[in-house]
Amino acid sequence: MSIVRASLGKLTKAASVLTGKSADTDVALKMLGMSMDDFDLVDAASVEQDVWPENWPAVMLFNQMSTQWRYGLNGVFGLDYNAIFSWMDIEGWGVEVKRDVFSGLQVIEKRVLEKINEVS
Repeated sequence: MSIVRASLGKLTKAASVLTGKSADTDVALKMLGMSMDDFDLVDAASVEQDVWPENWPAVMLFNQMSTQWRYGLNGVFGLDYNAIFSWMDIEGWGVEVKRDVFSGLQVIEKRVLEKINEVS
């Protein structure tokens, strides 16, 4: 297994944890036609050990941008990249950092969308 593939696996697991429950999660999920039963939760304490240091920026960016979902009549379909890149600009991130972190963010986004859209 390549380092890149192993690294993406760690991001996928982190994405699963990031779908964990918070105080307003049930209400927000109901508004989107979902429930906590749509997600397989992982022990959040294990994520810190499992996420490689080079992946933390993508995990943290996803966490910060987790309110920036786009959705339509069929539900959630992706993150609002305009908001994400605006935030990166405000933070002063360089082009290479944006490319690297954004590719990791897309891995997380894809996994979360798969979990959201799983048919039970």
